[in-house]
Amino acid sequence: MYAVGHTALSEEGTWLAEVFKAGEGAALGYFAAAKLYGAWRYRVSLIDVVVPRERRVRTNARLHRCRNLDPRDVTVFKGIPVTTFARTAVDLTDELTKWELANLLHEADWRKRLSIPATREAMARANGRRHLKRLEQAIALHESGSAGTKSRDELRFLIGFDRANLPEPKVNTHLAGHEVDFHWPELQLAIELDGPGHDRERTQKEDERKEAAWRADGFEVLRFKETQLRAATHAVAARGLASATAPLSRA
Repeated sequence: MYAVGHTALSEEGTWLAEVFKAGEGAALGYFAAAKLYGAWRYRVSLIDVVVPRERRVRTNARLHRCRNLDPRDVTVFKGIPVTTFARTAVDLTDELTKWELANLLHEADWRKRLSIPATREAMARANGRRHLKRLEQAIALHESGSAGTKSRDELRFLIGFDRANLPEPKVNTHLAGHEVDFHWPELQLAIELDGPGHDRERTQKEDERKEAAWRADGFEVLRFKETQLRAATHAVAARGLASATAPLSRA
C-alpha cells in the first residue's frame, strides 16, 4: 500500500518492511518513530527497530533488544507497528538533550499526540534508564511554555552558554506576546538568531515589531548570526556582570 504506481518503496514503506523483517513483536522506534508521528523535524537516515528478543535477521535497520517491552508501549500508526509516542520519547533520552526532547514534546503536542500522564507512565515502566532525568526536565520546559530548540544552531548556542557557565536562558518562549529564541528575565536580555530568512523585507518588519514590544517590556534585544556564538557568549557574560555590579535601588 506504500508503493502503488512506483517501483521504489516510500519512506514509510521502507520502515514497514524493516519491521516485518525483524519478526513478531518488532516495532519501529527512536528517530524513525518520532518522524512517523511528525514530531522530529530532521531527516532520518537510520532505521531503528525495537525487538523483544535477540534476532538474527538480514536487515538494514539497527535492532534494539528490549526484554521487557510492555504491550502498552507498542501501537500501530499509519499501518506500522511502532512504539507509542510516550515510549519513543523515553527511548530518545539516550540520544537527545533536554532542549531537543522539549521540542519533540512541543511538536507532538501541536499534532495532538502528546499525553504527559502517558509519558510519565512509560517513564515508570522504563525505570532504570540512565537518562530519564532529561525527559523530566523536558516536560518541565514544555509546561513552562518552551518549544525547546527548533534548529541545530539554537542547540549549539545553548551548549556554548552552558560551557561558558552562563545562566540558562528560557528557550523559544513568549515574551510580550511574541516568541523569542532566548531570553534571560533576570538580566532583562533577549537574543535572536538570524538565519538567511531574516533578510526578507517582510521578516525584517515583523522583527522590528517584536523588538519594539520586547524593548517596551524593558528588555535589551541583541541579534546574532549563527556563526557568532563567541560574540553572543561575551554579550551575555557582560550583561550578567553589569547586572551583578549595578547599585541596588533604594526603596
